[in-house]
Amino acid sequence: MDPHHEESDGFDENDDLVEELAQKNGKIDELEKENRNFGNYVRELQRRVSELEDKNRQLASGERFRELEEQNAQMKWENCSVLQENERVQQLNGQLKSENEKLLKDYNEVTGEFHNYKMAFSTGRTMSLDEASAEVKRPEEGRRVDKGIVTTAVWMDIDASHCHEQCSSTRCSSDAEFCCWDMMFKVTAVFALVTLLVIILVHVPMLFI
Repeated sequence: MDPHHEESDGFDENDDLVEELAQKNGKIDELEKENRNFGNYVRELQRRVSELEDKNRQLASGERFRELEEQNAQMKWENCSVLQENERVQQLNGQLKSENEKLLKDYNEVTGEFHNYKMAFSTGRTMSLDEASAEVKRPEEGRRVDKGIVTTAVWMDIDASHCHEQCSSTRCSSDAEFCCWDMMFKVTAVFALVTLLVIILVHVPMLFI
């Protein structure tokens, strides 16, 4: 047999052996890694077991039960406070609603009285509050003035009812619809003219004497 051939076969066997050993070493590394992971997993399990044992001891001693009772009492107190606050808010809402209704009623009364007084002013009538609450009707014939004489009297705070009583016997003209106010004005003007005429007749001739 050729010695060179025998030597090459020995080298090949050595290479195979080295490769096999390397593979085995790689498997050993993987096993060591898995072993470390398993150790970590075991330690985590031990930690969880320890926590469970602590909780079991707390439950056995009643500490956790007392803590739960305190939390329950705190929640009940907070719920009671919320209910009281809701009741207070409802009372305030009721008061505000009553005040709003009263304000609305007062506003309607004031605006109603203003409207009634406005209607009375435009018609030249004086009315009580009871009369003003009813529909304003057309004044009697002989008391209406379309030219603003009565409304001016009302605006100047003259007692229109007294004026109406003084003029109740005077009839309005059917054509011009002048009331006694116009008649009184005419009478006053005639009286003033007569007085002026008398003064002139008495004093003017004395100037020529």
